[in-house]
Amino acid sequence: MLVRGPSDLSALRDRIPIPPRLRGRWAAGRRRPRAVAGYEPSPMELVLWIPVAEVGAGQGDDAPSWDEIAHVVGAEGPPATIAVHVDAARALAPTHLAAMPAEGFELRATGPRYPAAVFEGGGFAGGRAVRVPGGLLVGLTSQLPPIPS
Repeated sequence: MLVRGPSDLSALRDRIPIPPRLRGRWAAGRRRPRAVAGYEPSPMELVLWIPVAEVGAGQGDDAPSWDEIAHVVGAEGPPATIAVHVDAARALAPTHLAAMPAEGFELRATGPRYPAAVFEGGGFAGGRAVRVPGGLLVGLTSQLPPIPS
């Protein structure tokens, strides 16, 4: 269930570390609808979409190149599949992510992995990031405090 629709990344800069060169959008969702109503704890999934200029695509000066992404977040790694909140991801980049498989509340994206630790902080961890057509897809999970017994 989507709990925060697409917003500019600048709105998150006070909450989590986002390198200044990166522009894009974010959205958030929860995997269990009962958690949205306050009936049970559930971590929030934060999804970031950072458009990246493909070689020869002419996406303008605002989008960084993949070389710039590697310089900011770290080198591209081997292919990996990550899971991010499906509603949040598709709200951010519907044309780029529409064909990717989804099961339940998870969209599965496969591509070269990028380090995501640069985005962790402000109560969000478990960063994961992959290169997909058109951009960098990043997922972060909120850290729940322990439930008192």
